[in-house]
Amino acid sequence: MLAVSANAVLHVLYSRDAETLGDLLRERGMQLTTQRYGMGLDFVKALQDEHLVRTDLPADHINYILTAISVGLVSVGELYDPAQFPAFEAIATSLGEMIQGALEPPDSKRESENKALMLAFLAHQRQGTLEALRFVSQPIEGDH
Repeated sequence: MLAVSANAVLHVLYSRDAETLGDLLRERGMQLTTQRYGMGLDFVKALQDEHLVRTDLPADHINYILTAISVGLVSVGELYDPAQFPAFEAIATSLGEMIQGALEPPDSKRESENKALMLAFLAHQRQGTLEALRFVSQPIEGDH
C-alpha cells in the first residue's frame, strides 16, 4: 500500500484516474489491471505453496479481497473528504498488521522467506507493469 501511494503511476492505475491517464488508458488500460490481478493471484498461490499464507481459503478469494481493499484504499478519497482520514502511512501499517493477522498461518515463523518472496514479487510486478505500460502507450492501428 505504501508503494502504491508513493508511486504516481501505480496510484493512477489503482484509482483509474481518467484525467491523468487520458483516453489511452480508458481504451486499453484494462490490460494493465488484468495483468496486475493475475500477478497478484500467482503471488498468493506462491505464498500458499510455501505455507506462508493460509491454505484453507481459496487463493482467488484472497486475491479478490486484497485487490478490493487496495483499490478502495486508493480511491476512497474520490468519494469522501480525505481531510477526515488518518495519515496514509498509519493506515497502511494498520492494514498490513490486520492482513498479516488474518492470512498468516498460526505456526508461521518464516519472516525472512516471506520478505524474500515479497521482494521477488514486487520486482516481477514492476517489470510486468513497465512492459504493459510500454504496450499501452503504442499507437492503436489506424491512429495518427
